[in-house]
Amino acid sequence: MNLRADLSDVSELEHSIREKGLIQPIVVRRSGDKFQVICGHRRLQACRNLGWKSIPALLVEASDKSAFEMAITENVQRSSLDPLEEAEAFRRYISSYGWGGVSELARRIGKSEEYVSHRVLLLDLPPSVREKISRRQLSASEATELLWLKDRDQQEKLSEIIVREGLSFRDVRAAVKKIKAGCSIEDSALVSLQAGASFTNAEACLVQLKKAIVSCRSSLFVLDSAIDNLQVMGELGEELAHKVLEQRISLHQLIDALIVEKVRLERRIRKTCY
Repeated sequence: MNLRADLSDVSELEHSIREKGLIQPIVVRRSGDKFQVICGHRRLQACRNLGWKSIPALLVEASDKSAFEMAITENVQRSSLDPLEEAEAFRRYISSYGWGGVSELARRIGKSEEYVSHRVLLLDLPPSVREKISRRQLSASEATELLWLKDRDQQEKLSEIIVREGLSFRDVRAAVKKIKAGCSIEDSALVSLQAGASFTNAEACLVQLKKAIVSCRSSLFVLDSAIDNLQVMGELGEELAHKVLEQRISLHQLIDALIVEKVRLERRIRKTCY
């Protein structure tokens, strides 16, 4: 019962087994007149590569469900599956035993129900995002944050920025919140200054200036929502909506002024660099 897409490189495991022997036996069950491996596929492959003719094995009586649970539990506890292999294993289990099996599976592997369901949802991400997870360019926790964005284009674009800019999990979570508030992906994915980072004073100012612009743009969407709500609240609401609209115009002018300063500062930094 192999849960892996492939067994990957077992050369290190071969070396360990050659030096120390097979410390933990594989687990098998009867399948007709043969034996089916439940746990230990990589150990078995490593021993085959070493030319071993026989290895220790623990024979157990297990139903299909129990065997599946044993295989998942061992691999999760060993952290030997990548996030997508884990997700696929969880989905196969749920497909076979229903979503009601989530709580039982979570209990078996010592994880929360949220952990199991979030892992399965990773399989709904666009192919380009899943590829980044497989290549270890994107962590499972960062990818999980992308699930809050329902637009697949946004998921793809933000994943590219995460990889390119090296955003932290905290940066990704903050960016997703800003995108949901209506900000552009580029503005939302601003990287926070890291302690000890090698920024010039001008570059540090530029980061703060960009943050101010993003905050102001977020406020625009809040004001728009307030205006829409006030306009349907009778005469008083319309009067207040008009006053809020005046403030919105002022805020928009402030954003324009900040953008002008941002452009000037960017030019100054470029001249310094070159």
